[in-house]
Amino acid sequence: MKANFTALMIGLDGSGKSTLIQSTKDEQMNIDHDILPTAGYSIQRISIPQVTRPITVIDCSGLGRHRDNWSIFYPECDGVIFVVDATDSKRLSIVQKCIREFLEDPLVDEKDLPIVFAFNKQDRDDIIDTEELRTTLGLDKIKKTKAKKITIKETSGFRGLGVGETFDWLATNASAY
Repeated sequence: MKANFTALMIGLDGSGKSTLIQSTKDEQMNIDHDILPTAGYSIQRISIPQVTRPITVIDCSGLGRHRDNWSIFYPECDGVIFVVDATDSKRLSIVQKCIREFLEDPLVDEKDLPIVFAFNKQDRDDIIDTEELRTTLGLDKIKKTKAKKITIKETSGFRGLGVGETFDWLATNASAY
């Protein structure tokens, strides 16, 4: 068993990856300050009450020019959190393409990584319904065609909702953990 658990956090720019991480550090679980976007990537250690070991989170930039770099971290991680902005209806086709490319990567397939699709920004009024997102992104088809551990969690990095549950599921379902 490893001494710590490494989670890779990916998703389009603006989806709330860094905010989800910051919410684990904010004692009030209510972020009231600006979170700067990640340039390239950042590596942080966090603690979640539900997970008994320290978690190392690799937070990758979601800007188009940085997405090709996600695969550099696949061998290093024990699980992946793919963050989806549940309010961004204009970029769903881009999210769908990124998910497909991510799942088709031989390293992801080879490692059999557990994957959480975090439908983020659930605190907002303009969210897309979870079932609609699931269908639009083809996640039900993925679960049927891939023998992977995949789940969906509704989260709000801004409010800290669902964040602990997301990391707990990922750590529980990682074979190396």
